[in-house]
Amino acid sequence: MARRPPISSKLFSFGPGCWHHWCWLLGLFALGGCIKVLSPVRSYEHYTLPPAPDYSRPESWSALPTLKDSADAVPRHSGLRDQQATAAADVFFVHMTTRVTPYGWNASITNPLINRLTDQFSVRPQASVFNAAARVYAPRYRQATLYSFFDSTANSHQALALAYSDVRAAFIYFLQHYNHNRPIILAGHSQGTYHAQRLLREFFDQDSSLRKRLVAAYLVGLKVTPQVLPYSAALRRFAADGLLP
Repeated sequence: MARRPPISSKLFSFGPGCWHHWCWLLGLFALGGCIKVLSPVRSYEHYTLPPAPDYSRPESWSALPTLKDSADAVPRHSGLRDQQATAAADVFFVHMTTRVTPYGWNASITNPLINRLTDQFSVRPQASVFNAAARVYAPRYRQATLYSFFDSTANSHQALALAYSDVRAAFIYFLQHYNHNRPIILAGHSQGTYHAQRLLREFFDQDSSLRKRLVAAYLVGLKVTPQVLPYSAALRRFAADGLLP
C-alpha cells in the first residue's frame, strides 16, 4: 500500500463550533490535573440513553463506500485517487473519542457537532488513508465520553460497554450485508482501538474462516500488546510475523 504524503491543514474547513470545542479542550488540559471537570455530573443510570443506531440506515455511518463522505478525501496535488469502487478489500474503521463534554456518559449519533468532529478530525485524516486500497466503513456509535478513560467506577464500565454494543452491532451488520467474504482490514484509534480489540477477541478469535480474511489490524492510540490480548489467535499471528514489538 503506497504511503500517502502528509495532509495539509489547508485541506480542512472547520466551522466556529469545531474550533471553539477543541480550543476549550486544549485550554483545559493546559491547566493540568483538571480532568475531573469533564466528569458527568450524575451517575450513568440517571441519564436517559441516546437511541440505539439502526445500521441499515446510511445516517448511522460516518463513512460508506456508496456515499460521498469524509473517507473519500485525498491530499491535494498528490496524484492519489479514491479507488473504493474497485477495491478488493474492506476496512472497518472505529473512530476515536470526539465527545469530551460532561453532559452524559454516552453521545448521541445524531449530535451534529460531535458528528462533524468525528468526520473532520478522525474519519477524514485517518480512515481516508485506506481509500486507495479498500472500501471504507466507519460506523457512528454511542461513544463513551472522554472521562470514561480516567474513571474506574461502574459508570465508565457501563458507558464503554454501551459504546461497544453499538460497534459490535455495526460489525455484524457489516459482515452480513456489506462484506460478502472479502478481505478485511480492522482499524481504530484511541477509543476505537479499545473496541476493536474486543472485535478481535469475540469475532476473529472465534471464527477461523473470518480470521483468515483478516489482512491487518491497525490499532493505534492505545497500547496493544500480547499481554493485553493473551488469548488472541489473530494477535499471535501478527506477532509471529514480526509485526508486534
